[in-house]
Amino acid sequence: MKYASVIIPVALPGTFTYSVPEELEPLLGPGVAVVVNFGKSKLFTAIVKELHNEIHTEFDVKPILSVSGNCVTAQQLTLWEWIASYYCCTLGEVMKAALPQALRPDSETRYLRQPLDPDELPELNNRQYLLYNAMNTSKPVSVDNLAKYTGIRNPVPILQQLFQMGCVTVEQFFTKAYKPAIKKFIVLADFTDAEAHAALDSLKRSPAQQSLLEFLLGEPCDAGDDKAIALADVLLRCNTNMPTINKLAKKSYIRIENRVVGRLLNQDHITGLKELTPQQQACKNQIETHFSTHDVVLLHGVTSSGKTEIYLSLIADALKNGKTALYLLPEIAITTQIIKRIRDAFGPVAGVYHSKYSDAERAEVWNKVSDGTYTVVLGVRSAIFLPFQNLGLIVVDEEHETTYKQQDPAPRYHARDVALVLAARHAAKLVLGTATPSLESYYNCLNGKYALVSLNERYGHVALPEIMVVDTRDAIKRKIMQFHFHPLLIDEIKTALAHNEQVILFRNRRGYSPYVECGDCGFVAKCEFCNVSLTYHKQRKAMVCHYCGNTLALLTECPECKSARLRTMGFGTEQLEDEAAHFFPDAVISRLDLDTAGTRGAYEKIISDFENHRADILIGTQMISKGLDFGNVSVVGILNADSMLNFPDFRAFERSFQMMLQVSGRAGRKEKRGKVIIQTTMPDHEILTDILQADYTGMAQRELAIRTHFRYPPVYRFVRIKLSHPQYDIAAKAASVLAEKLTEMLPGRIMGPEEPLVSKVRNQWLRHVVVRFETSLSAARVKQHILTVVADTEKHAGCKGIHIILDVDPI
Repeated sequence: MKYASVIIPVALPGTFTYSVPEELEPLLGPGVAVVVNFGKSKLFTAIVKELHNEIHTEFDVKPILSVSGNCVTAQQLTLWEWIASYYCCTLGEVMKAALPQALRPDSETRYLRQPLDPDELPELNNRQYLLYNAMNTSKPVSVDNLAKYTGIRNPVPILQQLFQMGCVTVEQFFTKAYKPAIKKFIVLADFTDAEAHAALDSLKRSPAQQSLLEFLLGEPCDAGDDKAIALADVLLRCNTNMPTINKLAKKSYIRIENRVVGRLLNQDHITGLKELTPQQQACKNQIETHFSTHDVVLLHGVTSSGKTEIYLSLIADALKNGKTALYLLPEIAITTQIIKRIRDAFGPVAGVYHSKYSDAERAEVWNKVSDGTYTVVLGVRSAIFLPFQNLGLIVVDEEHETTYKQQDPAPRYHARDVALVLAARHAAKLVLGTATPSLESYYNCLNGKYALVSLNERYGHVALPEIMVVDTRDAIKRKIMQFHFHPLLIDEIKTALAHNEQVILFRNRRGYSPYVECGDCGFVAKCEFCNVSLTYHKQRKAMVCHYCGNTLALLTECPECKSARLRTMGFGTEQLEDEAAHFFPDAVISRLDLDTAGTRGAYEKIISDFENHRADILIGTQMISKGLDFGNVSVVGILNADSMLNFPDFRAFERSFQMMLQVSGRAGRKEKRGKVIIQTTMPDHEILTDILQADYTGMAQRELAIRTHFRYPPVYRFVRIKLSHPQYDIAAKAASVLAEKLTEMLPGRIMGPEEPLVSKVRNQWLRHVVVRFETSLSAARVKQHILTVVADTEKHAGCKGIHIILDVDPI
């Protein structure tokens, strides 16, 4: 008998063995999607890793139930294995991240209430009775819906109790797989001109039918057929109804058909590429020359230098050579501007892939990449998992951005680094582009691993902005600060608005105020589930935890001393919006942060409105720093640079330089030099001096010297081990045990245990232990030591219930 080792999307190590029914054997092979029964009754879509003739398990082997079809390529499977190995996670976790939900439907557990008489019903507590009453006796209810109906966050333990009491039964339902979108079309009969005239004459006594036929005869094609028109369009544009349409169909003048249509926007009109400037062409030539000796090139181009046009030109060359291309971006917000440029350049062969797409849309993109319809893909980090064929080029734009790193859940991968492995698997070339390279990439250039190409001139000879650093501490002493605005910034904004120019204000903190404090006793409102202050959101009239989402109404008095002297401390984008409206009442003000741009449509509208000058001032968090291109912005204000510079992290100076220089790059037009005002209490800070001089090299060399001295990345490697437990003592005990065991194995390379900045999240107490080791050491061996110690710690008598995760190359 044949057996198959399959990958199941669960966080359990290894693969799982199933027997292969004889009738399914010809259909199976590595990468094929199958349906299997896992556990008692749970159904999963699994991916076949390999077929063999031996049983690799001591448990009873279940058969594969059915075949879903080819899904994953051999190259994808090897990439999954590398990710699982490098980032210390399971293949199932990689599969869950890689495959769109619509391509891996699983079964869902639902509960059905038993129709028991009151005297048969066992004694139930309040929460058990609440859940029992919320269920139906005829229609099974999902766990998510029960949580929604009852307000109980995790009803599963209570449902299990009810099941053991015989009050409920459990059923499994296989969730819907991807289904193509179906649309009704009216298909016109194949008339000659004479036949069409005769048909119209025959309808003289039926003016409604005659009018409809005239409309259909005069319409152009739709859905790839010159005689097919979408039924919905006919009803919308022609003054008709279904009875009239059905009468024409009975006379065989038309027929109604169901046709598969795409959910994705297609663009057939191609405007082509812009001609590169001499500087851009020279830069592209350098990249192509370096490709003969290096697989990776770092393009260090100043903001607004036209790097995108170079990327598009390189992609066009790849397509001419019969290759495909992947263009990665760090944020969905940026895609709203670049999507049009990609589609204008490449038309119907260009696809877009990101998490704001629905499951069905992502499945369609996956299928179009798999069958070769899309040869160019623009996407965020998850796009590296697509089934590329003959990949020739990968572009990672804004490669320094931290959003390329997945935080939770596993796999905690960095898309830039996975792109490097993906390119190697396909023998493709990789271009990393940015105005402010990460020190990791710059260090690789210094070591000769990457080639470096510089582009130091802005597109169209636009001058770099004039950057001014203003001292807010001095302004406060002289009592000239107006709320959180320096008078110089106010004057520059007024001048810009008077000339019909636009303004960007940057504050990397959302909400109205970071915390609410009692003016008498100093009490600060904190989250009951997390060890962090609640952020005040004025528009919602609530205090919100940005870690768990816990929301409370704004306090009217101090719960400690009953004082009414409560005050908001600090400021965020929401407060900045209020102050800007006060100073510039005639300006249209827009805000771009997680509160205002939670959906794809909201993102696009905010950026589109500002791009088309329907807003004068754009206030935002780091979202506005990421490669957006606005031609009419003349002033950029960076408020409270100190919060970035003083952040307790060894990367704080590097990130402050990157963020402030990126935001500054939004200012400036061809006709007029832009201005940037940075507000700070530390005007002589070395990072601000580097920004004034646009001295990336100076900053990088100084920071690398510090990293070398203190043994920090990129000179050394980090693996951060995160421990969590509902009990403070157990979390502390487990961290100490783990650190001691690691120190025995890796002496001199362990930092911690320590409490992170936020030491409690969602009722879980946290501890961190960091393993710091030389790049010359075998990373695989070090990780194996760590995994061994983690397994021992989880079994330790005093560490019961400890949850441990590994974050390789944390940011």
